[in-house]
Order: sequence, then structure tokens, then C-alpha cells
Amino acid sequence: MKIKKNLPLLVFLAIVLALFVGYRTWKTYTTDVTPPVITYDNTVMEISVHDDQSMLLAGVTASDDCDGDVSNSLMIEKIGVINEDHEFVVTVAAFDTSGNVTKVRRNVRYVDYESPKFDLASPLLFLYGRDVNVTSCITANDLIDGDISQRIKFTALSDGAITAEGVHDLMFRVTNSRGDTSELIIPIEVYPAGDYNATLLLSDYLVYIPTGESFDAKEYLQYYKYDDTSVFLGSALPPAYRLTTRGVVDTSKPGVYPVSYTLSYTVDKYTYTAYSKLIVIVEG
Repeated sequence: MKIKKNLPLLVFLAIVLALFVGYRTWKTYTTDVTPPVITYDNTVMEISVHDDQSMLLAGVTASDDCDGDVSNSLMIEKIGVINEDHEFVVTVAAFDTSGNVTKVRRNVRYVDYESPKFDLASPLLFLYGRDVNVTSCITANDLIDGDISQRIKFTALSDGAITAEGVHDLMFRVTNSRGDTSELIIPIEVYPAGDYNATLLLSDYLVYIPTGESFDAKEYLQYYKYDDTSVFLGSALPPAYRLTTRGVVDTSKPGVYPVSYTLSYTVDKYTYTAYSKLIVIVEG
């Protein structure tokens, strides 16, 4: 009698249990667990450093067995470091509405890539007793990141303090966002007070030239300043000026070549002397 009284409840519970088991069974066999398929050309893709990043997805499509075309879900998950052949790996991902994800790795090469390059806003010459702030002179530019001067680090390679009189070799290093590092070893010079009483301005203080290209130190002369007078030197050196250059640039051999300039001018038996320096990098 008691069983008959509770029969409706038992039937209800049995139905609920059956529905629950049926739902779980249906869920097990109907849930989408298949990720999308990404289709792309597996050869090395060539692009320019000036191309938009969206070019990395050019020719890439994605499809899903349930959702159909899911190419609009494609995204660049990671861009790898660049190697000496200017190649890198891009990881591309695609998603479907069930949250399944597929990833592929695509090899890409920059056809016009160059490693970061340094530049000098002024010569690495410092008056003894003054602040030797080398990072205020040197900058770095990258084809991908632009100005990366704030990433420059340097290490002194010579013994003693770089504030002491004399020539000190420094190694400058800068790395762009793609993991490519450029290094440059160049000398700085700390000179004593009283040696120079004029200023010599060059058009450049650090230049890159390809192997085999001719080099003429006079081409970089720009202005000579003494007292309140400024003389333009770009066309030709005036006859009364005496120029001495030190340092040989061998354009047949890649390397770093410092070239120093001493320019003197005598007027009313008083001699004005200026000093400057150019760093020439012959690229291999």
C-alpha cells in the first residue's frame, strides 16, 4: 500500500533519471570536439619589412566541419625571432564556436631586412672633467621598430674609468623586438682642456658604406666655428685652413675605422684649432 502511494514519485524520479542519462549520452556524442582545418601555402612566404602585419595571413583560410568557413577567426598568435637568413616563424591560430582551436606554423622571410643600425648625433669626444654621457650621443634605428635608442646598452672594454684622459673602447649593443642584436665596438676619447679653441662640425659622425665603395674624408666636412664666426666647408676647404686627418679606411675589408680630423686656421697671428672624429663602418 505504501509503495502504491509513492508510485507517482518513483515514476517521476525514474523519468528524470532517464532524461538526465539520455542528455549526458546525447551530449557525449553530439558535442563538437573537432578543431578547424587551416589551409595555407607551406612554402616560405616572402614579404617586405614595410608590409602591414596582416600580410602574414595572406592566403590563409580556415574551415570547420560544423561552422563552415571560420577564416574570420584567424589570428597571429606569435611571431618568432629572426635568423641570419632573415627568416622567422609565425604561429597562426583559428577557432570555432565550440572553442576548438587549431594552430599552424608558417615560415616567412623578409626580402629587404637589415639589422638595427647605430648613428651618432655628435662625435664621441669629451672634455676631461666634464660628464662623459656616451648614450646622449649614440642612437639606433630599426626597420621594424623604428627608433630603439632607449634599448642601447654599452660595456667598457678598456681598463680604467672611461672618464680618464685617453681613448677607451666601448661595445654598444641593441636588440630589436624580433630578437636581432647589433653590436658595435668603437672608441671614445677624453681630451684635456686647452687643446682646442674652435669647433668642427661634420655632416655625419658615423657612416655605413658597402665594401668596395670609395671614401674621401673631406666629403664630410661641414662647418668650422671660431669665436662668433661660422665658415661653411661643404664646397671646398679655404686655402688658409690646414687639415690633418688620421686613420686609414680600407673599403676592401669589412670593419670599423675611426677617422680623426684636426683643422687649424690662423688669423692675426692667432691660431684656432678644432678637432672631430668620424666612425666609418665598412659592411661586408
